[in-house]
Amino acid sequence: MFAPNGIVMAKKKTVKITKRDVWFKYFTDPSNREIFLNATASAKAAGYKAKSESAFSSIGHENLTILDERINKWMEDVGLSENALNRKHIQLLDAEETKLIKAKGAVNGNELLPGCEVITVTGEIITSKDGDQTYGDGETILAVNMPALGIQAKALDMGLKRKGMYAPEKREHSGEITVKGEMNVKGLKDAIKRDQET
Repeated sequence: MFAPNGIVMAKKKTVKITKRDVWFKYFTDPSNREIFLNATASAKAAGYKAKSESAFSSIGHENLTILDERINKWMEDVGLSENALNRKHIQLLDAEETKLIKAKGAVNGNELLPGCEVITVTGEIITSKDGDQTYGDGETILAVNMPALGIQAKALDMGLKRKGMYAPEKREHSGEITVKGEMNVKGLKDAIKRDQET
């Protein structure tokens, strides 16, 4: 559109922002740890009206389903694509950590195994004339690189769960169960008896 003075004027464009757009903003905002990637909390923060926690959960699940492509694109953009997550998972399976170990006396750094190094030595240090033996009356702090078994175990557990290689979890239910409709009492008694036998 041209103005009388020859300047090009852009048309004003009205952008309608929906609650679903606000939900997506909250869902993908890492600055709030309680809401970030939490569909239910994002529904609450976006201002949806619901009477119960399960209603907020339903709204969040519906938004996850409807915005699936948009969420996947966002994940690609921020480095959380499936390939990136797989690479990170593989790195976690080989995770290492450095532990600090205190030893009595002086330790000769030349005699340590690979992955170990002397950080500091306290007290008086005496080295033999040929330099082979080191003695000290204090302590030596060693840094030892080793596999991070806790992290590796959690990563392995996560991988097995992702692949469905665990048996389904058993869930205990306590309390009353209300059944509407017709019920075969004999069939129910037989089922209860079979459950008790196993």
